[in-house]
Amino acid sequence: MNIKYLIIPDIHGRTFWRKPMEKFYDKVEHIIFLGDYFDPYPSEKITESDAIDNWHNIMSFIADNELWGRTTMLIGNHDAHYVSSIFAKFGGSSRKSKEYVDVIKILLTECPILQISYKVRVGNKKILFTHAGVTEDWYTRHKELIGVLCASNLNQLTESEEGWRALAEIGLSRMGDNLTGSPLWSDAGEHVIFSWATESQGGYDFQMFGHTLFDHPIIEKSFAMLDCKQCFVMTTDEAKLLAIKNL
Repeated sequence: MNIKYLIIPDIHGRTFWRKPMEKFYDKVEHIIFLGDYFDPYPSEKITESDAIDNWHNIMSFIADNELWGRTTMLIGNHDAHYVSSIFAKFGGSSRKSKEYVDVIKILLTECPILQISYKVRVGNKKILFTHAGVTEDWYTRHKELIGVLCASNLNQLTESEEGWRALAEIGLSRMGDNLTGSPLWSDAGEHVIFSWATESQGGYDFQMFGHTLFDHPIIEKSFAMLDCKQCFVMTTDEAKLLAIKNL
């Protein structure tokens, strides 16, 4: 099995990342976290302090094993409302910590591998990673701002107020004002209903994201939604086809 990438969906203070990281960190080309590191669910009995300790453990593992150049941590909506006051105003998420807001902001802004999007090639497939996925509807609304749809242009949205406003947009399925949400807010159902052709995706064949919690992954022809409290490895077989294996 040709293991290429380790994918770690929404954390929210959970520790399911540790055993897969320990097993695969020296076997994969890159490790990709899909965002949402803080703001635990009260029903899971994880405290805000636990989530901060968990973040420190992730950072320590990356540092101790010299993984900075082989790890990407994407920004989720539960991270953006600490990083950007504009996002917090127009697209802030629930469960934002009041007690630790300043601490979490510092932790996130000091992280050198935090970004909006990441791209990879596996076999003959070009794959785009974001926290919640890019819909054609959202991209069309902001095409003039973004330019060609690519990871680097999406990452540049954090450099302007207009960019953060675009990232703060929430879709109707999550009680927002837009048809679909941003790559930090789009619901998995929006990708099912408002699917879009490959040629509309700026050259990307496939998208991977988290954000919409299910008890299993949702894998369709053009995307995979992986927020299910488990890690994944992405591999290529002899025919150079994409394979996603749940750990």
